[in-house]
Amino acid sequence: MRRPFSSADPLHRATALTLLVLVVCLLLVGCPWFPPGGEGEGEGEGEGEIAELHIERVVPTYTHPYLLDFTFSLEDQDERPVINDPDEFTVAAMENGARLYEYSTPIVLAGAAGKERKCFLALDYTENTAAIGKHADDDGNGVSDAVDTMEQAAKDFIDALSADAQIGLYAFSDENTPPAKVTDFRTDKLLLHDRIDTIRGDHVAASSLRGPCWDAVYAAVQESTTSEGDDEQRYVVVVSNGRDSGSLQTPAGIIRAANERNVHVYCIGFGGALDPDGLEDIASQTGGRYYAAADADGLAAAFGEVAACLQGVYTMRWVTPRRSTTPFTPSFRITLGTRSDTYTGPSHTTPFSDDDPLAGRVRIPAYVVEAGRGRVFLRATYVPDGVRQLWFYLSRPHEFTAQLVGEADGGLCPDWLGPFVHADTVTSGYWIEVRSPQLANANTWIPEAALGPILQIDFEAPPADAVELFAFAGVDNTIYQGQGGQYLNLDQPLVDTVDVPAGWFEMGMRSGEPGSSFELPRHDVYLDAYEIGRREVTNDEFAAVLTWAYKQGYLQNSAGGEYTGGAVYAADRGIVVLGYSYSQLAFSGDEFYPLMRDNVSMGSHPAVLVTWFGAVAYCNWLSEMMGLRPCYDLTTWERLDPVPDGYRLPTEAEWERAAAWDPSANPGHWVYGFSSDTIDYFRCNYEDNNPIGFSEQPYTSPSGFFNGFNPYTEASRSPAGAYDMSGNVWEWCHDWFGEYPSTPQINPEGAETGYYNILRGGAWSQSATECRTANRWIVEPISAATDLGFRIARGR
Repeated sequence: MRRPFSSADPLHRATALTLLVLVVCLLLVGCPWFPPGGEGEGEGEGEGEIAELHIERVVPTYTHPYLLDFTFSLEDQDERPVINDPDEFTVAAMENGARLYEYSTPIVLAGAAGKERKCFLALDYTENTAAIGKHADDDGNGVSDAVDTMEQAAKDFIDALSADAQIGLYAFSDENTPPAKVTDFRTDKLLLHDRIDTIRGDHVAASSLRGPCWDAVYAAVQESTTSEGDDEQRYVVVVSNGRDSGSLQTPAGIIRAANERNVHVYCIGFGGALDPDGLEDIASQTGGRYYAAADADGLAAAFGEVAACLQGVYTMRWVTPRRSTTPFTPSFRITLGTRSDTYTGPSHTTPFSDDDPLAGRVRIPAYVVEAGRGRVFLRATYVPDGVRQLWFYLSRPHEFTAQLVGEADGGLCPDWLGPFVHADTVTSGYWIEVRSPQLANANTWIPEAALGPILQIDFEAPPADAVELFAFAGVDNTIYQGQGGQYLNLDQPLVDTVDVPAGWFEMGMRSGEPGSSFELPRHDVYLDAYEIGRREVTNDEFAAVLTWAYKQGYLQNSAGGEYTGGAVYAADRGIVVLGYSYSQLAFSGDEFYPLMRDNVSMGSHPAVLVTWFGAVAYCNWLSEMMGLRPCYDLTTWERLDPVPDGYRLPTEAEWERAAAWDPSANPGHWVYGFSSDTIDYFRCNYEDNNPIGFSEQPYTSPSGFFNGFNPYTEASRSPAGAYDMSGNVWEWCHDWFGEYPSTPQINPEGAETGYYNILRGGAWSQSATECRTANRWIVEPISAATDLGFRIARGR
């Protein structure tokens, strides 16, 4: 058995042929891309030579611990991207004009794959591209040559990016039809090719002269959040003639939203009736580029130029040695051969922080299981000194293969040994080991402060109904004991929801259940489509949002003053209890973090001791972090009407439908929240069973523990695909308590006012009767307990 771990403790690569074809095509059409080295470093200003080097489109990101990141493009005198291996450049970092040296502080230059690239393509299927009369159909396939070229160019663009780049697709065609979202962000390039091939059949009903181009671009921009996104490069690429009379959005709105989210928009102007003004404005004011394409060949070339631009992106990083409130001005210089350029950034301060520079960060970007395939990457956003090996844990996943991310894809340790996969006989999970070929040679370790992808894990045949590839992941930090104090934290996505379609269901207790009159009468309810949390909100998630809220100045102490520790208040309401003997969270410096119990981190366990006000505040703050409009007014604690697009608590009806309603079953409404009318300790944490074996209460289990991966558990998803909808912790709902009506209801929200809010689902401390999906429990909104938590919801 491997060592204990904590998930909270302190990856289709483009083929060489595809890239070669792309490069040759770009050179033939005069694209501003050129190969590294060779004539690019010589004198003169002939074709392919660098006479000047320019740092452009810089995005500064200052993060802890004391990291200064500058993501930027490099261009030559003709605005052509300069694409070279980072090792071919000479770099210098300065603060107030004084140079820093690598023997005193880590200085790193990373290539385009250093930060995760996320890009949406917005493709034009209006008559601008689709009219055969305008663009011919030389191959006789019934599709215009322009559409054929656009689709193939989009595929080539996808293939040109690194393995862990995430690509999404929008399509627009008719001014009376909203733009179609073809797919969310994906790393599976073959699947993205397949989705492009389905656009004309599945998403284009008709083509008009003009389509909702601006709405498509705006929707694509909105796929990125307004949160910092310090490990992301964000792009949108759109094809259009710039003529749009059917959109609600405007170029000005797109520019504003893109700049809020650090999204660079690249515009390809194509068509016989080209109106480039809006496209040019969007590109120039969002840090993108505009390319005009006169014909289908030009369209393909423009896509190639955009791909080259995205390859000519770098990140300059160093760890400042300053610990002071005195502002300083950072700057850096990049040199290639005899050409160089310098950038000076905005002033910055780095007061002393409790953030630990020995704490590294690795993360698992969001992934999607589709068509029997799934792919997961492990990326590092900051590596401390002395990392010479890595043990990464997956809790009993489906069959998988693992590989190190190669050098061409920006891998941090492509020459390391492994991966070696070891089965853990106790937990039924797997450890993935990678290590330096020379553990004692520091030159073979991951460089300090490095960033980029490490591992690619492919799941080739998960079950058809799979919604996730593994239940838990973690890193083993015991391998660094006695080697300098370094350790790695594993970040995972803050939001994980399941979709519930619109429709009717029967709400309330079935005949024969041991319930109360409060669960009657059984009545019909219609709900619009919505999302609900796959799991109960965890301490890791709650801590991350609390830390963000603290830095925004939202938190208070009990007297309404500045928050410095203890119980958390906001807007004069209690949020969560800290400092209590059963508390699962603590606060130090400017950060909240999960505590340990019996040598087990509470990070993956549900957040408890949270009031209804705390759950509501969490939803608002999470919405703000994700760039969404909050759903509650925290001065009145009322939900806004109409409900905005942010996260909120589920209504009681939404909770029960997700937990119980299964129209494919008879009688359709399950007694328990794991598609069953019976309950046992293999499927639910109830009756003080204590599945983790804690020495004292609370006897919570990790959110999603009953998944069939862990020993002595069965797969216990609700009909909607959510976990722990019976047992573990009670869950706050939005509603005030009120008696059920006898008539059909549409999107009910409970009583208009009241003294008590609704709890659902039972808890680790409750009997089987309380864990039924129809059971209703009520408490005051200020209540907080060790068996009381919540999950999030959102309208669709």
